[in-house]
Amino acid sequence: MLILLPLWVLAVAAQTTDDGSKIYFENELPLFKTKASQAAEPQMVPQKVPQMIPQKVPQMVPQKTPQMVPQKTSQMVPQKVPQMAPPMPSMANDRNTCNRQYVAKGLREISINLDNLIRKYSQDENTLLSPIPIANAMGLLLLGAKGRTAQEISCLFGNNPDFDVSRSPDLLHKELGSLIDDLILQPGVSSGSEVSVGAAVFPNQWYGIKSSYIEKAATIYHSDIVPLDYIYRGSEAKTIINKWVANATNNRIKTILDRTPLPTTSIVLVSAIYFNCEWKHTFPLTNTKMKPFYTGKFTKNGEEEYVHVQMMLNSAEALYMEDKTRQLQVLGLPYKGDEIVMYIVLPEGDLKQALNQLREADFKEMINSCKSRQTIYMIPKMKLEAQLQLETLLPELGVTSLFDQTISDLDGIAPRAYVNEIIHKVEIEITETGTVASAATAATINRGNFIPVVRADKPFLFFIHHVKTDSFLFWGTVMKPTPYTSPKG
Repeated sequence: MLILLPLWVLAVAAQTTDDGSKIYFENELPLFKTKASQAAEPQMVPQKVPQMIPQKVPQMVPQKTPQMVPQKTSQMVPQKVPQMAPPMPSMANDRNTCNRQYVAKGLREISINLDNLIRKYSQDENTLLSPIPIANAMGLLLLGAKGRTAQEISCLFGNNPDFDVSRSPDLLHKELGSLIDDLILQPGVSSGSEVSVGAAVFPNQWYGIKSSYIEKAATIYHSDIVPLDYIYRGSEAKTIINKWVANATNNRIKTILDRTPLPTTSIVLVSAIYFNCEWKHTFPLTNTKMKPFYTGKFTKNGEEEYVHVQMMLNSAEALYMEDKTRQLQVLGLPYKGDEIVMYIVLPEGDLKQALNQLREADFKEMINSCKSRQTIYMIPKMKLEAQLQLETLLPELGVTSLFDQTISDLDGIAPRAYVNEIIHKVEIEITETGTVASAATAATINRGNFIPVVRADKPFLFFIHHVKTDSFLFWGTVMKPTPYTSPKG
C-alpha cells in the first residue's frame, strides 16, 4: 500500500501555524537529522522495519487491550472501595469492546465495498485486496486531515451513531492502532503463524512537514520516519522505498514504485502486511492432481468452459455450514494455532449474483454459524496477485477532496498538500502446507452420507479472518485460479 502526496505550493521558510505546530525543514528537525544519513543508504532501510515494530508494540498493547483492564482494576479497587469494583471495569470493558467491534466492522465493510467496485469494472477477473494496510494508510492520512477531507475519510470506516469517527478521530486512531498491535503474531514452532504489519512515512527533506504529524505517526501507528530527497535524488528515493517494502513483506513484494516519484512529492506513505501461516491440517501432497476448474462461462455450443489447475484434496476436521436459503456452502480452514481461518464461500449458482445479495452482517453470520466437523474438501493450489490504483476507486466511496489540489485539506501534514496516487499491491499463495513447508498428514478419503463434501472447482469467494480482532486480513474472489493451463484442442 503506497500513497504519494505531491505538494502544490512549495514552502520557502519555517513558520508557525495557527494550531501552534511548527513546520520544520530538513536542517531543523532533529528526527530528520538522525535518520537522514541512514535513509541515504538503501541498505540501511530494511534494518528499520523489524526494529521499529517490536520495540513499540509491547509498550502500547497493555494500555489499549481491553483484557488488561480487569487486571489493573482488581489490584487497585479492593484497597479502596470493594463494592464499586464490579460495575466500573464492566462498563469500561463493554465500551472498549464495542469500539473495537465498530472498527472491525468498518474493515469488513471496506473489503466488501472495494470488492463490489472492482467487480463492477472487471467482472471476469480475480479480485484480491487486504483491508489492513488500506485502513492503516487511510488512518495515517486521517491523522493530518481536516474539514471535508477528514469527514470523507472517516466515512470509509462506516457510519455508526455510537462510533462517529468524524467527531472523535482520536478514538479511531486508538482502536485501529490497538487492533493492528493485536494482529501481530510472532513466528514459532507451536503457532506456525506469522503476521506483521508495518508503516513508514517518507517525507521530502526539503519541504515543510509538521512535527506534530511526524510524532503522531510514529507514536500511534509505529511508523518509520525516513526523510528522502525527491528533488535531486528521486531514483535513490524510489530504491529505498522499494527496499523497505521488500523487507516488510519478506521479499514477497519487491517493487511497489515502478517509476520515480515526482520532485514535487511532499510525502510517500507506505503500509504493508506480511502473512505466513501453515494449515492446521495440511493437504497430502500425493492427493494434488490436475483437475478442471469450471469458469461459469459457456461456449456457443452450450458447453461450460474450464481450465486445468492443480487441485488439493483433504479430509479433516474443518468449519462448515450450508445455507439452503441462499444456496451456498461455507468452508472454514483453520491455520495452525487456530488464531486465523480461511473461509471459502461457494454458491451453487453464479458467484457474482450471490455476492450482490450479501452484506457485511451476512458474512458475520456465516462465521458464527460454522461448526467444526469432519469434511472432505478440494480447493485449487494457486498464487494470486493484484495491484489496485485506489485513487480511481475511493471517489466512488465518497472520498473525493483528498485527490483535488484545490480543496484537499491535509493541513495537519503540510500546507496545501493533496494525494496524487494510492497504490495497493497484494500477493497471496495457497499451497498444500499453507505458505511454509511442513510434514504432510495422511488423510483417509471416505465418502459417506454424513460427511459434507466441498468442491471449490468453480468461482468462489475467500477471506482470511483473524479471530481475536474479528477482522479480515485478505479478501478475494477467484474466477479463474492462477496458474492454469487451457484444455488441449
